[in-house]
Amino acid sequence: MDIRIVSVTREALLPFMEYLSEEEQLLVGQSGYFCLGAVGDLGQEEMAAGVLLFCVKRDRAQILNLTVYQELEEIRDALVAEYNRVGKRSGLRGFDRPGADEGPELLVLNMENVEELIPYLTEDIAENIGRVFFHGLAVVDQGIPVAGMVWETRHEQEDADRENHILFLKIDKAEVTDLLFREYEELLRGDKVVRTRVCLPAKGSREEKQILQQRGFSVALSEGDDILTSLEEIAGIPAFSKIKVPDTVKPLKTMSTRDYNMTVRKLNSQGRYGVCRDLMYLPRNYFDNEISCYLEEMGEIGGMLLLHRLPSGKNKVVLMAAMSKEKTAAIPQMIKGAVSLALKLYDPATPVLIDRHNYQSLALSEKLFPEGFGIPVYVGVREEL
Repeated sequence: MDIRIVSVTREALLPFMEYLSEEEQLLVGQSGYFCLGAVGDLGQEEMAAGVLLFCVKRDRAQILNLTVYQELEEIRDALVAEYNRVGKRSGLRGFDRPGADEGPELLVLNMENVEELIPYLTEDIAENIGRVFFHGLAVVDQGIPVAGMVWETRHEQEDADRENHILFLKIDKAEVTDLLFREYEELLRGDKVVRTRVCLPAKGSREEKQILQQRGFSVALSEGDDILTSLEEIAGIPAFSKIKVPDTVKPLKTMSTRDYNMTVRKLNSQGRYGVCRDLMYLPRNYFDNEISCYLEEMGEIGGMLLLHRLPSGKNKVVLMAAMSKEKTAAIPQMIKGAVSLALKLYDPATPVLIDRHNYQSLALSEKLFPEGFGIPVYVGVREEL
């Protein structure tokens, strides 16, 4: 087979798109990201035969995707050979890695090694590594990430069963499934976890769904807790036109450190931490201090609305709480106040994620978004021995 290796640019991406995910396609042409393409005679005409996508950070190269037509070794070897030639010419580290032929390598994710895996895990998932209660594993084969899992351990501070909640699972090479799950199961036994729950976006997770079922999970398609909307859609809600934002609703950046710490401690002691079970451990700058809001009347804090800006650019509502039933009306006021502040800083089309994680947030979202539908997800559960 006659194989040619070419440099794939954004302008020449079309023939190679079938070998790249949508997220990987967006990386091609960006600073620090490079793509090699294989072109070969695969029948009656010459056509795209595979790609090797890699990134370069801090003088080190990292393969992100190596996919070839029908897994033909000849095409794979040609791409890797050109990749190594590029490395030798540039003097970068990460090429011809020692031990690359020793088989898949299992990594327990931490702050040091997660950076190189960000393109595989996505920024929004990778930022959780290092937070209390969050854990992750990845499998790397010949320098290429081929599987990953990130989960949160819940109920660690409560008199209840410990559960793991898997929020990311990606398996691109079926042969490493046992390696990934054996390590996961060993870790959960050490943590005395009695149950594993999983929630994955339905889009792009069909194979992972089948793998979970094979591993003993009951899995079903469901409506997710997250509603995806935008700043302009929220601002256009008819109910908001009747709401006035009083001067007592203020941006979080004006809140004193003492009041912030006292409010967070009080909410945490009441089990009102929104979607952040590690609320007490998160630094204040985890939240967007420019648009997050709080209610202060006569020196007393009456409510708090916290938003986190994800690395992808989405704003996520992670906590909305009134300090008493009498202050419940302040929640819509804080939401409108936060949106008004956000529209001064961000594009009106900026995505906003609202997690309907409890009755209060569900009831409010149904009132504000009567036609809103949660992102479709696969949810599953498995009892652990």
